[in-house]
Amino acid sequence: MRCLPRTTAGAALIGAVMLALAACGGGGSGGGSGGSGGASVPLVVPGTWAVLGSSTPAGAGATSGHGWVSLLGAAYAARGVVIVNLASGGSMTYQGLPSTTPPVAGRPAPDPVHNIDAALARTPTLVIVSYPSNDEAAGYSADETSSNILAIRAAALGRGVPVVVTSTQPRRTVPTAQQAATAARVDALLAQGFGPCFVDVRSALAPQNNTLDPRFDSGDGQHLNDAGHAVVFDRVRTALESGQCVRVA
Repeated sequence: MRCLPRTTAGAALIGAVMLALAACGGGGSGGGSGGSGGASVPLVVPGTWAVLGSSTPAGAGATSGHGWVSLLGAAYAARGVVIVNLASGGSMTYQGLPSTTPPVAGRPAPDPVHNIDAALARTPTLVIVSYPSNDEAAGYSADETSSNILAIRAAALGRGVPVVVTSTQPRRTVPTAQQAATAARVDALLAQGFGPCFVDVRSALAPQNNTLDPRFDSGDGQHLNDAGHAVVFDRVRTALESGQCVRVA
């Protein structure tokens, strides 16, 4: 699928996102969702955590209770955390945008059941965003994907809710040069924008040729098995426990 150019509405959205991030203290290589300094790092426990994304955070490929979101919920339940998982198989980043986002030709509309508005309606103390590879597979540009995720983040920050984001994920099919470049740029833009609230999972899942390690393949070439979900869970938990993005003490 050929990448479509950004529309005027899309360009305006990018500008609005950057203004919102500046107003909320976001953006920059070290900004994260709460910065990295002491009291500025928000406390997120106890409380509700909301997860947005596609099939992997929804638990695809894992046995019952072994998806990384389920593992995260079990790990933090004793600290008073309840996770609301709004991830939905096949979702693109456009579907996670606020419902008031202007439509973009040839792109899906926000999904009011699985978008940031639905997440914020749960009054969360933390939002975790994970759209591993559907945008890339559909031929969306890196700028589209990253600006959409930053717009999701801006909506949450506008309500005082910090956001953690996971990186892209590999598939077993060797990516084209364009796909590989797109994934790398998405991760670079998100790492810059989210700072310590960016969670790199790709490097742990794709040790060679930028493809999914067979040890983590559920069998369909794109979704993670229990071992793969455990890797993502461990990376997310490490970021949370670092104290640089949020506080979970």
